[in-house]
Amino acid sequence: MRIDNERVFYRDVDRIIRIIYKEMNMLEHFRYYQEGLANFNFSSFELSNDIFRHRVKRSYFKLYPNNYHVDDIEMLLEELTDLLKKEYNSTNAIYLIFYVGKKMIHRNLNNFFINFEELLEWDGFINKVDMKLFVAAKLVELNMPIEKKHTSSVISHNNHYLHDIFERNKISENHMHLKASGYVTDINWHSFLSSPLFDYHLYKDFISSDGIFEDIAKDKNHIRNNGDEKNLIQYLIKIKVLRIILESIRAGNSKYSETAILQVLNSEDVEVTLQTLTIEEKLLDDEERPVPRMLATQVISDLERFLVEPSILFKQDTSKYSFIEINFLKDLFAMIANKNNERTVFLTFLLNMYICGMTDLKFQFLQDNLGMGFAKFKEKEDNKKIFVKERQANQDIMRSAFHKYYREGVIKNIEFRVGPEEEVSEYLDFLETLHKMNEEEFERAKIELSNPLLLKINYGVIIHFIKFKNRGSIVDNNIDKREQLESLSERLLDTLRVIEREPDEENIYKNRIVGIDTANYEFDNRPNIYACIFRKMRYDKSIQQDLYATYHVGEEFPTLANGVRAIDEVLSYCAYRENDRLGHALALGMSAPDYFSTKRSKIMCSVGDYIDDIIWLYSMFTHSDSSADKNYLPYLRSEFEQYKHLLFDSSFGGDYIPTFEDYYDSYFLRGDSPEIHRKVFEMTHFSYDHLIKEYTYQLNNQHFYHKHAFLNKKARFLYLRFTFDEEFNKVLNSPFNTKVTDIYIECVTRSQEILKQKILRMGIFIEANPTSNKKISYIDQYIKLPALKLNSYGLSDDNDQVNLPISINTDDSSIFQTNLTNEYSMIAAALMREGYSRQGVNRYIEELAIASNVHSFIGKNL
Repeated sequence: MRIDNERVFYRDVDRIIRIIYKEMNMLEHFRYYQEGLANFNFSSFELSNDIFRHRVKRSYFKLYPNNYHVDDIEMLLEELTDLLKKEYNSTNAIYLIFYVGKKMIHRNLNNFFINFEELLEWDGFINKVDMKLFVAAKLVELNMPIEKKHTSSVISHNNHYLHDIFERNKISENHMHLKASGYVTDINWHSFLSSPLFDYHLYKDFISSDGIFEDIAKDKNHIRNNGDEKNLIQYLIKIKVLRIILESIRAGNSKYSETAILQVLNSEDVEVTLQTLTIEEKLLDDEERPVPRMLATQVISDLERFLVEPSILFKQDTSKYSFIEINFLKDLFAMIANKNNERTVFLTFLLNMYICGMTDLKFQFLQDNLGMGFAKFKEKEDNKKIFVKERQANQDIMRSAFHKYYREGVIKNIEFRVGPEEEVSEYLDFLETLHKMNEEEFERAKIELSNPLLLKINYGVIIHFIKFKNRGSIVDNNIDKREQLESLSERLLDTLRVIEREPDEENIYKNRIVGIDTANYEFDNRPNIYACIFRKMRYDKSIQQDLYATYHVGEEFPTLANGVRAIDEVLSYCAYRENDRLGHALALGMSAPDYFSTKRSKIMCSVGDYIDDIIWLYSMFTHSDSSADKNYLPYLRSEFEQYKHLLFDSSFGGDYIPTFEDYYDSYFLRGDSPEIHRKVFEMTHFSYDHLIKEYTYQLNNQHFYHKHAFLNKKARFLYLRFTFDEEFNKVLNSPFNTKVTDIYIECVTRSQEILKQKILRMGIFIEANPTSNKKISYIDQYIKLPALKLNSYGLSDDNDQVNLPISINTDDSSIFQTNLTNEYSMIAAALMREGYSRQGVNRYIEELAIASNVHSFIGKNL
């Protein structure tokens, strides 16, 4: 077969691989032949098989309905069939994995690498199936034993200019979540395999988790959609049974009857079926220990080969999880490639099935670019360590982050984001653990990398307060959140006070907690709920350390204006100052026309959100220095007058309907503590200045409009209704939709520009997370990332463009299958692909690398 454009070809092949190994579920393959079990034909996965091709085409058009015609897909499958015949004398789909590994993974003296020009295509493959498959196949092709250097979670590239930039400048990681980085995916998978074979309670917990087996719609007969919990549990058991069988074949045990194995894998109850079969003793752990035979025998052997150094330090090597899986796959791929086993056909069939099950299950806690959206991402993040129960595995998740960053070799600073603790002792224990792990992993890295001059990573901790979804009463939820935040913030302050009392020469905790943040769901969690604790941490006089602020914002929103408004509210409510940062801020860099085009020119949100957006836009243009912005004010005011009846009908109570001015003023009280407002409302007389002194952080008096708004009693009354009136909150959250107009889009676009100027004046930095942003938002290409619109310094000839200071980060590198240098590299590859000069792109990347160190909170208090 002649391939004229390998890039296009790869984009076609990665989809076919996805169809076969992810969309065509493992049990679907079994069930397809179940009725004819006695005459089972192992031609499944053969591209030359017409029935298999038909199934591939059917699945393709369900997933990608707008790309090709039937004839196009048939031609592609015919080309692939011819290719595999020529290369491997086989038409089995498993050789697509061999072919991709052969063509895309290259080898130099040090390690494997990807051609930089093909980096974007490589990203397409590892978003479809586990990268370890291609690495294992490459090792077989080269007839190489696996080494520790092959266990990296990311394969680098051969653009030496970029590597030189990273080496010269070093880079800082300013936005990462500790427990979603490192090797948590590998540890989670290993924990699943290591759990008891019939741990029904564990399986039920997993299946009941949000988003599990619900990410892509399937036909009514599919395992995911039949609503049968038992079938899903059996599915998980069968994946593990397959692994046990494959481990046994790998170890040289070929006694199992094919009929018996298929009977187990097709049974409705594996445990019952095993009890009736003679293979029972060979599939189950004889002593009923919690580890199946596969990990009790063969994996122990793997670990002995892996742990060449007997010290405790090396026994804690967290790359062992990847090593075990790659070594397993490599050995089986080698058995298939050699074709010298009498059971090669059956082995190939079973391994294909295992890859299907493994891929399907792993992508329940990995994020691809389908089913996008923050809610989908949260499902993946929440499930990232769902099978991890053992304390050692949990410790390894943290340790693996250090291991991973040291293997990049160019990391200067890392800010670990973690949730708040409830006790001072828990903070101190955690910080002590981090200190110990960094010391140990630094020593390990110097030895393994043969680099005695390796830079020791400096790290800090960001405490992110968690934004939870509302359950039940909106009012009660927000009251509970404020109470919890008050308690947690006090424990954090207590911890900082204890740390400052420690003698300097023994103080391993000092300056390790460097900032505060919020994370998780933006819906139901406006910045006003968290404003008081940010100001509290800023204004507290009992600690000397100056904590920095960052905030996950503008990432999840019902309308674009709502997302931009949230960013401005953080700046206005949370006592932001120079050198603070904003996490993501996607709404700031999104094109309003493009965004509303994806929304079919619709605004769909709550009534309260829409009216608040209108009020906020009005405030932006009212205080703008541009006289042209005043032209939008009549339109915005008319929008309020047109829709205010949706809020202030008879359910509001009495004859009073707030005026525009009263509503406008009440908006600027949102950052205050509602409890203080409740006290003040009962007072007949009060002094504003006295209240500000008494309630130092509970009132947002730093905002220039706060005093005017606070002295408006009707505005204060309206704010109390917003906070404490459950019925009114139900009205606020009632659905609203309307068709977007050109002038509304103009208003949103202009508000983005005004806010950018404000951020630039304040000296605020943006934390950009390229792969995360691509996989969560509606963006489907790196070149369309909002970050490139926020800062294209040196790339664009537009002298009027506002370039905000941004840094590049990973966010959740395990879930997104990336690392820090890879994030820079993907941007560089996308820009060069778009036609930007190599020299210009290199300058741009170097500026970002330098910026990452400037933006880091670490070291600023030293």
